[in-house]
Amino acid sequence: MSMTQDRVTSTARSKILVSAATLVVAIGFTWQATSLPMGTLERPGPGLFPVVVGAFFILMCCVAIVEAQLERFKMSREVGHSSSAEQSAVIEEDTEEVVDDGPPNLRKIIAFLAILTAYVVLFVPLGFFVSTVLALIAISTLLSGISRKDIIRNVIFAIALTFLLYFIFAMTLDIRLPPGVYAPTVQ
Repeated sequence: MSMTQDRVTSTARSKILVSAATLVVAIGFTWQATSLPMGTLERPGPGLFPVVVGAFFILMCCVAIVEAQLERFKMSREVGHSSSAEQSAVIEEDTEEVVDDGPPNLRKIIAFLAILTAYVVLFVPLGFFVSTVLALIAISTLLSGISRKDIIRNVIFAIALTFLLYFIFAMTLDIRLPPGVYAPTVQ
């Protein structure tokens, strides 16, 4: 197996493993969400939204697995049918691609898990608004970078998404969210 085939296989295998692990979490999430009352379409219960999100999550994981398999198949066919000059060009192109599109960085995964853990721990004491805005800012900054433009965009995104989530859960589904240190006047 050539160096390019190893990279293609390694990248595709990493994508498949991450997607499969995420699929297991999504299935567990959806299974737990089905234990909540669903309600009706006119008056949805607390279980409806998590089940819909879980089903979407499962679907996206399956799509990611299929895409990784197709990419693996396509790249292995391209590498298998090319001349040695073409293979060296593919290796040069593939080197950049692997750096940009490689498996997730372990530090980012650990940071992401730390942010989620802090969110769960601080959710009740700080309340929905403060903990959600802080968690969304941290996650979006982790994913996008720390430039001034990115941070401003991340803060706006976090505040807007937090208000959208508040509207969905508190106003539409009538779920009480912990007020914490900041109790909104929007009630």
